[in-house]
Amino acid sequence: MFIVAKKVAQALSVNRFLTVKPPLQRFAPPGSSSSGCTVSLTIAIGIACAILFAPEAFYATYGIELGSDANLANELKAPSGALLAAGLLMLAGVFNSEFAFASTATAAAVYLSYGLSRLSSMAIDGFPNAALIAAASFELVIGTVCALALFCLRKTEGANLKLRRQS
Repeated sequence: MFIVAKKVAQALSVNRFLTVKPPLQRFAPPGSSSSGCTVSLTIAIGIACAILFAPEAFYATYGIELGSDANLANELKAPSGALLAAGLLMLAGVFNSEFAFASTATAAAVYLSYGLSRLSSMAIDGFPNAALIAAASFELVIGTVCALALFCLRKTEGANLKLRRQS
């Protein structure tokens, strides 16, 4: 299991965040993020903004018609604010390696919670349209990749901590 997680982390280039750096070198240059982190934060921020600023158009892609119900709009926009905050925390991990662990943990929690919630809804309420099933699959894959990367981050950060204690 650890070998698979390590290979996933290497594939995502997560290891660039794991080295002990002097204080002035802790910032990663823009564009040096792993592809997995970039994908997860881009999706989170994009979806949150779409729900906050154009909910009718966003939900229409899933065949959901919102109408003019202000209560429904309010209920849908509230969690998108939390999703936007999570996406911004993921973004912080791209630019500052000190946030790499929190950023990856946030991505894993967000995507796994969305995917698992959709699965439980499918079990309780029945199957939605194909686009929502695809969204659940995608969320579970991204969440699992982030969880595996988190596992590798934890292992490597533990090793780095031991090295710092020995110095």
